[in-house]
Amino acid sequence: DDPALSRCRRWRELVDRPADEAEARGLLRAVVDAQVERLQDRLAEVEEVEGDDAFEMAERASFLAGDAGERLRRLQSARARELFRAVQILTKMRKDST
Repeated sequence: DDPALSRCRRWRELVDRPADEAEARGLLRAVVDAQVERLQDRLAEVEEVEGDDAFEMAERASFLAGDAGERLRRLQSARARELFRAVQILTKMRKDST
């Protein structure tokens, strides 16, 4: 409740609000679909680059000693958790929209 921070709490609309719930859901679905498409394109690029060597690279990375290996393992674990959460949210959104 600091008066100096009250300016930060002002709400600004960046775009017009949807007319109704159906339009709002449509906008959200469009955003989700665009992101899913972007991720699928990125996945295709990664698979193309890594190809059949992906498993071998993962095996080598899992045995990388030192700080660099530990950072890589932590990064991979964090990304896997983020992906899992995103898939859960997407699944829930799709289930709720039906």
